[in-house]
Amino acid sequence: MITAEEPPAIAHQVGGSHYKDAQIQPWDVVATWPKAQQIGVMRHGELKYLMRAGSKDEPMQEHGKGGHYNKALIEVLANMSQLEIDLAYDVKLAERHQKLLDRIQWLESELTTCQQELDQARTECAGNESTIDDLTHERDVLQTSLVEEGEARHAAEESRDDLANIADETREQLLRCQETIREGQVNLENMHQQMAEMAEEWNRVELREGVAVEVITGLLRLLPQDNPEHSPESKPVADARKWLQGAK
Repeated sequence: MITAEEPPAIAHQVGGSHYKDAQIQPWDVVATWPKAQQIGVMRHGELKYLMRAGSKDEPMQEHGKGGHYNKALIEVLANMSQLEIDLAYDVKLAERHQKLLDRIQWLESELTTCQQELDQARTECAGNESTIDDLTHERDVLQTSLVEEGEARHAAEESRDDLANIADETREQLLRCQETIREGQVNLENMHQQMAEMAEEWNRVELREGVAVEVITGLLRLLPQDNPEHSPESKPVADARKWLQGAK
């Protein structure tokens, strides 16, 4: 933690005074750069001196230079907000933040355009309240689009999960339908087989009835007509003829 009593890192130099005596130090120039670039410079300097310790200058001096850069890094971080620090150390977060800033900038531009159109509408169409209301509503929609974008992203993630569940259920239903179709095909083949057997049986029955008709017809012709029991009015003969009519 850097206290108010401690001088800033730029106020002194480890291993000489060639930078400190200059009218403008390199760190003065670095201080004009964006915060993320300042962090990169300080981290690079600290890493360089710590990794070469014992291979060039005295280790104590090398570690002192590395600590000097570390102190400068802490001073840079102390003047940054937590969001700025997070963006400097997290590339993906910085990219998302930049996209969000671009989106905000676009929305602000759209909002400005909408405001200009609204002002022009008020000037040119002072009596057209409906047009002003429409432009005001459009401005309100643009103002709330940032919040809606976050909600839409969350809803899209939930919808993706729901679609995955629906797809799984649909695949299961499809498998059950395919099984039902296979069972239906087997039942249909069994019914066809049964119908074929019934048709064959029916043909056999018709064949037997045809033979019976021919036999009874032949017997009726052979009956002696002078016998009263063989007359057409007798019950046995009448029953036989009635059965023949039904069989035909």
